[in-house]
Amino acid sequence: MPRRKYLPFEEARSYVKTLEIKNYVDWFAYCKSGLKPDNIPTHPRHYYEGRGWVGIRDWLGPKYRPLEEARTFVQSLGLTDGNEWGKYSRSGTRPSDIPLNPDWKYKDLGCAGIRDWRVEYFVPVRSLMSMR
Repeated sequence: MPRRKYLPFEEARSYVKTLEIKNYVDWFAYCKSGLKPDNIPTHPRHYYEGRGWVGIRDWLGPKYRPLEEARTFVQSLGLTDGNEWGKYSRSGTRPSDIPLNPDWKYKDLGCAGIRDWRVEYFVPVRSLMSMR
């Protein structure tokens, strides 16, 4: 039996992200539904590992705004603490390209979590460490 021909990783991932599937369980339900195109693998890790595969969150999740743009947007909301951020996030009005947990998405950029969403001036954690 010949191997299936799948889309290149970036193209397949872009398509999957448009589906707004929330988790791995929902991904497999979608795959079993008969709606998944044949040129997208059911088990993307097996096919795309070494070809751009990062993980299931990256495969399913939304493409986020750059850190500075996301921070500017959230600061424009005028939220003052983590409780207000939580209420806003649960309200259903948070854009899908703004992460709920900025420290997870932007950790490699020195993001200090929701504190970054509330402050006017930001010094990357790496810069603070080098001042010691």
